[in-house]
Amino acid sequence: MAGPKALSGDILPGGALGARKLISHELALYIKLQLEPPSAPQETKAALQRLCALYEAGWTLREPAAIRLLVRGLLWAPSPTIIRRWAYKAIGLVGVREDAAQLYFVLKNETDPENQTWAMYAIRRLSKGRAVQEICEEAGVELTPPLVMAGQLFRSGLADDDLPNGFAIDIDVDNSLTLLWACLLEGYGRAPIKLFKSGNSNLASVQQLQKHDTPTVSEYAIWSLWNNPRYGIDDLSVPLADIQTRAPGARRWINRLLTKASTLTDEHVELIQDLILDEDDGARDGLAIGLRSSFNIGLPAVVIEWYGREHSEVVRRSLLEHMATYSELNAAYEEYALEGFRASTNKNFRQRLISASEGLKLYGLIRQVEAEENINRSAIDLFNLNGAIPARILGVQQVTNTFNFNGPVSGQNQVFGTASGNAFNAVRNMTESQAGQKELLTELLEALENDASISAEQKAETQAAITAVATVPSPENKATLMDKLTGVATTVGKLAGAAAPVLKLIEAAQDLF
Repeated sequence: MAGPKALSGDILPGGALGARKLISHELALYIKLQLEPPSAPQETKAALQRLCALYEAGWTLREPAAIRLLVRGLLWAPSPTIIRRWAYKAIGLVGVREDAAQLYFVLKNETDPENQTWAMYAIRRLSKGRAVQEICEEAGVELTPPLVMAGQLFRSGLADDDLPNGFAIDIDVDNSLTLLWACLLEGYGRAPIKLFKSGNSNLASVQQLQKHDTPTVSEYAIWSLWNNPRYGIDDLSVPLADIQTRAPGARRWINRLLTKASTLTDEHVELIQDLILDEDDGARDGLAIGLRSSFNIGLPAVVIEWYGREHSEVVRRSLLEHMATYSELNAAYEEYALEGFRASTNKNFRQRLISASEGLKLYGLIRQVEAEENINRSAIDLFNLNGAIPARILGVQQVTNTFNFNGPVSGQNQVFGTASGNAFNAVRNMTESQAGQKELLTELLEALENDASISAEQKAETQAAITAVATVPSPENKATLMDKLTGVATTVGKLAGAAAPVLKLIEAAQDLF
């Protein structure tokens, strides 16, 4: 559902689109993983929500083609109503002009009225402001007030003349879908100054709708305060002391509104201690999602206690994302987030934490955990152990253990081969922006493999250092790699002479790193 649920996966409140900023590779990968089958509908919806929120906040995908194809697929697959609704909105934001032609057919055959309005929004946006009446005539659908308002969400200019003369909303007469879109227009800052027949200000009318008997209208009215940068928690018509008297969906958005500011007050933290006791999972998740972009020095104690008692896995994951985001401000947050990553086998959630920690110390720690796991898996595959190896293989790949191979044969085994495979995999996964380093490290690994003058132990140590740099290119890891390469250069220079190919690559690495 658009509106309240429209931005439930967001990073920042919406606003006017300005200069575009690039969505990070890690976050784009997280969104893509959630959109790919066989992701659960809840994950797919969350990915669409987050994608829409990012675009509305001024972000864009570096390479949108793959995600755009996944979104288009959701429009034609037998997707749930709520997924189609989000796919319409998403394709309007990330789609291309050619997608509009397919949407005309969808607009005519869509059976859900609210979904029709989002299909209209997408067509109008992709066709660069074609008149709503023309779109309806070509698609063969009746022109209704909600469709007119959906077209207003993407209007051709800053004037209000995209709405018919005299167009106004009657709170006492108009249906819930029309009232819902009135809240949407005000939330997006696209409403004319006098949208309502009552003559009251738009804010006063939205405040009235916050108490509407239809739950979705009430939710959208509260959402409009959250999404419009002019409004805040002080504009809520529901007293904070009466939050629990509202429907769960409304409570969810009151919680989001409470956490709208990036810095919470002490009074808000005290209120949060009561809100985490809400019996509704969705309301608590709204609070946890809001905390992804909000912090207060007194908040960690509350969040950690909440995490310990929380039974909903969805809410717990949102809390861990908050902890990962603010891990540099609280040591306990870093420990909880890292342990949450270790404990999870869900690749989508793991990527969620990777994305949240990008640029932080936690990011490097998480990548080190991944490297350790890859090494362990490689060792298991190498010896066909069909189970966990007796010791974790870390750093230098030299582990002495007794293994049984289909019988009572025992011996000491030095594990070096796994370091090579892990290093090649790590380098292969480097990004396009690291193309120069990627090419050099690949050649360096090949030279190490082919140089008989380098001992197996020294090769393994250097390969492990390359793995670390390829995974986390931190100054510390680069320094370790250069130390290992210096040792290799000394060995090769003595045994093979100055003409050895690996020496030229080491010299190039010194210049590059």
